[in-house]
Amino acid sequence: MQPLGSLGGPNSDAAAINNSGIIVGDSDIAGSSGPSHAFVFDGAMHDLNDLLTSPIDVPLNLATAINNEGQILALAGTPSGGERGFLLTPVPEPAAISVVGGLAALLWRRRTRI
Repeated sequence: MQPLGSLGGPNSDAAAINNSGIIVGDSDIAGSSGPSHAFVFDGAMHDLNDLLTSPIDVPLNLATAINNEGQILALAGTPSGGERGFLLTPVPEPAAISVVGGLAALLWRRRTRI
């Protein structure tokens, strides 16, 4: 086991890891008493909300699974108190742009799942 750090808040929890060692979960964020944010850890922790290429109307609170292709299942709370699930799929970067932290893209396409 190793400490992953956090997104600035006091706590973080890992939920899943794939064969490449990429970890997903949730973390408190700095200066907020609100819900946690979903993260991906590839040697450094990244807020999944900052990596979306298309914004969504509510923040991703928890990443619950990651497969060996890098697809992530994440949940977001809705204003009515429910949850929505999202399948996040990595999008490859153009060759001229360097790869950040071993993830193929750090850009994510989303698909809403009900």
